[in-house]
Amino acid sequence: MKRKCLCLLSFVLPLLTFAQLQPLVLTPERWESRANPLLNWEFARDSISNPHNCGLLPYTEAPISDHCVIEAVVTPKGNLATGKDWGVIGIALYASPNHFWHVALSESPQPARKHHIEMHQNYQGHWTYANNVHELEASGRDYDWQYDTPYRLRLELAGDIVSASVHTLDGQQCFLRKVRYRNGEKPIAARPALRGLSISGQYRDIKAQWGKALPEPVVAEATQAFPPYASDSFIADITQPATGFFYPWQNSDGRWWLIDPLGRGFVILGCGTVTYEGPECESRGCFPYAEHNKKAFASRQEWSDQTLDRLKAWGFNTVGGGSRELFMRGMPHTAYISIGGNMAALGDEFDITPYEGRPCSAFPNVFHPRFQQWCDYRAELACRQNLNNPWLIGYYLDNELAWWGRGKPHSGLFDAVMRKNARHSAKMALRDFLRQKSFDDIVVFNKQWQQNVKDFNDILKLDALPENTPEQTQLKTDFLAIIAERYFRCARDAFRKVDKNHMLMGCRTAGIRSSHEVVWRAAGKYNDCLTWNMYGKVDLDEEAAYAGFHQPELLSDAFQAVYDWTQKPVIITEWSFPALDSGLPCTHGAGQRFRTQTERSMASDLYARTLLAMPFMLGYVYFMWVDEPAEGVRATHPENTNYGLVRANNEPYEELVATFTALHRDARALRLAPVPQPKPLPDVSRGTVYRRYAQGLPAMAGGAPHPQFRQQLSADKSFSVSNGRLSISRLANQPFLDVALDGQPMGRFGTMLHYLHDASRQVWADTTAIEDVTISTNADMMLITVKTRKEGPAKELAEDSRPFTMDYRIILLPDCDWFLSEIIAAGNTDNARPLDLRGMHFRLFPAFNALALPTQTVPNLWNRERFSGWLEDQGQRYAAAAAGHYRQDVGSRFWISKNDGALHPDSFRKVTATLAPGENYQPETPFYIFNLFGKGGHDAMREHVLKIIALDNN
Repeated sequence: MKRKCLCLLSFVLPLLTFAQLQPLVLTPERWESRANPLLNWEFARDSISNPHNCGLLPYTEAPISDHCVIEAVVTPKGNLATGKDWGVIGIALYASPNHFWHVALSESPQPARKHHIEMHQNYQGHWTYANNVHELEASGRDYDWQYDTPYRLRLELAGDIVSASVHTLDGQQCFLRKVRYRNGEKPIAARPALRGLSISGQYRDIKAQWGKALPEPVVAEATQAFPPYASDSFIADITQPATGFFYPWQNSDGRWWLIDPLGRGFVILGCGTVTYEGPECESRGCFPYAEHNKKAFASRQEWSDQTLDRLKAWGFNTVGGGSRELFMRGMPHTAYISIGGNMAALGDEFDITPYEGRPCSAFPNVFHPRFQQWCDYRAELACRQNLNNPWLIGYYLDNELAWWGRGKPHSGLFDAVMRKNARHSAKMALRDFLRQKSFDDIVVFNKQWQQNVKDFNDILKLDALPENTPEQTQLKTDFLAIIAERYFRCARDAFRKVDKNHMLMGCRTAGIRSSHEVVWRAAGKYNDCLTWNMYGKVDLDEEAAYAGFHQPELLSDAFQAVYDWTQKPVIITEWSFPALDSGLPCTHGAGQRFRTQTERSMASDLYARTLLAMPFMLGYVYFMWVDEPAEGVRATHPENTNYGLVRANNEPYEELVATFTALHRDARALRLAPVPQPKPLPDVSRGTVYRRYAQGLPAMAGGAPHPQFRQQLSADKSFSVSNGRLSISRLANQPFLDVALDGQPMGRFGTMLHYLHDASRQVWADTTAIEDVTISTNADMMLITVKTRKEGPAKELAEDSRPFTMDYRIILLPDCDWFLSEIIAAGNTDNARPLDLRGMHFRLFPAFNALALPTQTVPNLWNRERFSGWLEDQGQRYAAAAAGHYRQDVGSRFWISKNDGALHPDSFRKVTATLAPGENYQPETPFYIFNLFGKGGHDAMREHVLKIIALDNN
């Protein structure tokens, strides 16, 4: 009898769950439809639609229960994703915003946009969490669903089993998955919900059933318990009152410290993006690091155990973002509220600049009438659950917002708002701002902006305003100040409504120069500390760190300027130095590159010591745990760079982690040390070859000419010389020299001057005639001195007839396939006008059908050899120009114009000088290059360049 009852029960339960499914009431008051203040679900008599990124829609009429089933016919309509976002549309079992299951039709980010079906869990905010269940059955994950096709989705919770299925309306099964909670794991208790994210669609025939009502989940409050804080990393002699949470404190000597929950000094030595998954690789359709980890570890827990052990062994003490398995286990962590990026991703109404699937693209519409409610919503969602968490240092508002819009730091957002449509709330706010700034007088406005509009509403029809006067610049800056004030004030107010315990830590700004002073001042006003991501430059020769790759400003000076504006302490939340010997391309992504892991480690050590020595610095977060994939992350974010402490196979970069291990042993000493200052460098303006052959010219040692030298010079200054291999010649009336190697024509050589025609126009003018040539020889070298001039209109600007002279010399050694050229002087031969000099150029044209060198794809490479050249289109020969030392003030770029196919062979030095009529300019340090010729392709050319550079640096 007992067996019959059990059999009957097993038969009846499915009947109950199927037979008792009841249609849900499709009116807004029965659903939690107003949770997101910006996006509203649309309710009809027989359906619900998700026209936006509406997220989750719980059915609040249903209680929380441990037996719950929901079923609906779902029709996907369109993709709303703006870049890297995955799209999903489906149904859910919902306990809270950070705890739910869903079954959904899913679409990968563009450009692939592959379709599949998934059943996943969000557990305590960790998406696709699977540690607490084991799989019983699964099929159909790769089913290629189609838009505008209805599917019947079903999701069921029955005690400790969660199951999902998807069918076509004619009954064909597309997907099935069933999991059971592991022993000791508490199953979810949930209510029915809908879910739509980045896919619009319609839900019909929505039915559900549930079992016994259970108590609602307790909302996290200040009384919620977390594991007590405990960390071995602290500064023993820095003590302040223990509040149970982190906070910043400034000592009487002006130095800032972070105080931990136990009242001890703490220095953030963090590593960011420490995740089990690692970076995505869109082209491979996977997360390569996760694929390795699935094979290498029995569970995520085992991975997290090893990862924490490694981080601690290497001296790190903070998880600056990562997998939840790492949290509250001896290391504090940080979190995001994500106000601006998430809002901008919702579409034009909600952005000033759109989210494009990459950092540094999004900026939210802070003038939207529900912006404050949006901030409240995001703060409640992110912070409520962590009110009493002592392990949480604080919150970032966002990551790398586009404070510069798509233009300049002071005006980019102003200009972006001007491009919005007339009904956009930001455009209307800008109109009101301009009305106020012109005292409600349209005549004043027209005078301010050189316009001719009839009333202020006409501003809404404009898509740009000029910036030709200081007043216009100031007005654009003033509008930026309003944007910054509103963003930070609304965010701070929303945060403090929810959380009075943790730090508000700014918005991880992209560097410092991309944000104007008014932005920094507003940030300092409303945050407890500031954060920015700073991929600076390290000079290993000078042993100093700089703020950028082209500016001479020391890192400490640049940071001090921001601190002077804000008076708030700082955490650097990203920095890194990739190296090419990792085997990764390193062609995309921020940061200075080095050739070897040894150089990378030296740079990291110097940069870290520089950061921690600054008195306002609370610490740093290194970017990042694991390398990016060689194929790049995704089309919209193609980073493929060696940022990791470990490779994708989890193998550490031993030199780098040894550097951090040694560095982190005494954080106190690092904080109290002086900031490293540049050390003097030896003069590199004259290399070995130059010193031996060119120093002291025009005087030359005596002696019979080398037997390889041949020379012929005519009265008309035509000439021909040879060193046995290279021949250099000039026909009568030619303004340039012809070069041949072993009798084969290789190139044409000349000079050019860069100067200002007037305040708004620049001229690059070739010399047009050779006035004089002298040739001298001895046993070691041949010296050719050439005096040139420019007369008549310039080729690039016919109305410019400014005359000038340029003198240069060539040094030719016996039997060499290269020569040294040096510009000696430039002169202004205009009798009336000054010459505003901006640069001097050597010009080496090819004597063959040429291709430019491949574009240099590795950015910001330390100690890069400076050369460029031409390759024959058949790959048989080359002509190139190179500086003798990477520190010499010489640029080199050979390129072909896309418009007209013109060749531009420019080896140059920038110069800023004004020459009075008749005045000459002579370089303070020698401006010389090596011109080299040979057979072969790019590799042969580069090997040739490196040999000559080594010769000059011997």
